[in-house]
Amino acid sequence: MSMKKLVMSALQMDEEIVLPPDYVECYYLRSDGKCYIPTQYSGDDIIVETVLIAEKHSSTYMVPFGAYGDYLGFALFHYSDIGWSLSKADGKNFSFQPYERVQVKTKFSTSELYIECWMNNTLDGVYQQYHKRTASKLQQNYGFNLFSPRAGVGADAFVGYMERTKIYDFSGNLIADYIPVLRIGGTPGFYDNVGGKFWQNRGSGQLGYQLKTQ
Repeated sequence: MSMKKLVMSALQMDEEIVLPPDYVECYYLRSDGKCYIPTQYSGDDIIVETVLIAEKHSSTYMVPFGAYGDYLGFALFHYSDIGWSLSKADGKNFSFQPYERVQVKTKFSTSELYIECWMNNTLDGVYQQYHKRTASKLQQNYGFNLFSPRAGVGADAFVGYMERTKIYDFSGNLIADYIPVLRIGGTPGFYDNVGGKFWQNRGSGQLGYQLKTQ
């Protein structure tokens, strides 16, 4: 199967969000290519849904999130003369331009050793690109990170914007809801509205943001 259409029913980006008083909601966080945000996941079967904007920069490949370990990282974003596309996707028949908002859904199975990815640039919840990659092994001791596939930053770290990001288990239960926020005191990061924990950049770069109150 080279193409699927998948309706995104669970991801609701516009629903009202109630945060603790120490946090102010942002539209997005922007990584300069030197940022990574760790999460609580390591070796878990998870589904990640988010909205991204990839910038054009010197690297040919970028990985917006993942867990580095024998290509658990992600279906890489590949840049060419047609813009960004999914590396190794069937026919590369889905592409998008730098600074174009795209919805991304990725399924990581460390138990069955595969990754599936769907994307669209219509922002209507209907996914237009399908990609599946298998792996010989997916090490379960690698933590899952946002903005980079590794705890640390390599040449494939993401340069661009990440909006609200939701993580589900394979039964469809919401297990993390990462809201872009600015913590009182001036630290940007993601607040997990399910787990009640703040996750901040551990890389050497600086996270950009835009407050929703602006």
